[in-house]
Amino acid sequence: MLKICYSLSSEMGNIMPALAIIVPILIEATNHGKRKGHLTLVVLSTVLCIFLIGNHYAMQKYTMVPIGIIDSTYKEATSELEKAGLNWKLPSTDTTAIDSQIIDSLDEEEGSIVPKHTQVHLYYREPDKVTPGGTDTGLAELDIQIDSAEVFQNGFHYEFPDPENSERTVLIDFTKGLSGKFHYTRSLSEEEKSSVGHGGKLYDENMNEISGGVYWSDTNGNFAMQFPDELPSGTYVYELYQVIGNQFINSRVKFTF
Repeated sequence: MLKICYSLSSEMGNIMPALAIIVPILIEATNHGKRKGHLTLVVLSTVLCIFLIGNHYAMQKYTMVPIGIIDSTYKEATSELEKAGLNWKLPSTDTTAIDSQIIDSLDEEEGSIVPKHTQVHLYYREPDKVTPGGTDTGLAELDIQIDSAEVFQNGFHYEFPDPENSERTVLIDFTKGLSGKFHYTRSLSEEEKSSVGHGGKLYDENMNEISGGVYWSDTNGNFAMQFPDELPSGTYVYELYQVIGNQFINSRVKFTF
């Protein structure tokens, strides 16, 4: 029954214009010498409109679990769930979920109608081994995918030559945060490598942004972030993004600690 009500609500944009055309025609057809039938039709059409409007209002609290989640990647699945107004959760604490993992099953049936913001439990398997994109930099669409991520509690240190001054060394020192590896879906051209801007965002499990983090990544597949001060243990979503030329590319990982 809930599915029927949701379907009616979803089709309100087509149903109401159709009724606006059909009902007056029927009323006019019964208006000549059939007063009882005319009044009955007026009452029934009024009741139907009230029901449809009330149903549409009630169904605003519900949404449909997207179809096609199973066998999609974690990135694709969570993007569709987010569009549908649904949340998702990890199987246990001290775990991470990366974009390329494949969804095997979920605890809500695809196409079912559930309250908005329902927590959908995703079960996934490790991604197939992938090889970062080939040498053709002109044809393939550019994207970014996180391959691994882990929380560090006792510091993170990384150093590399300053690309603008070979006599300097850049030091990345964070005390507590998240670090890991990522890859591009194809190789970057030299021009693209020279125009990379990087950043990140941190969200709680309901996708509310949390300020105060410090973010770093390079073009060799390394990233790290410094947690905001006194970030409590819990479930979070980290978003790694880069701006290359006029392209914005990003990847997310959900983690607990």
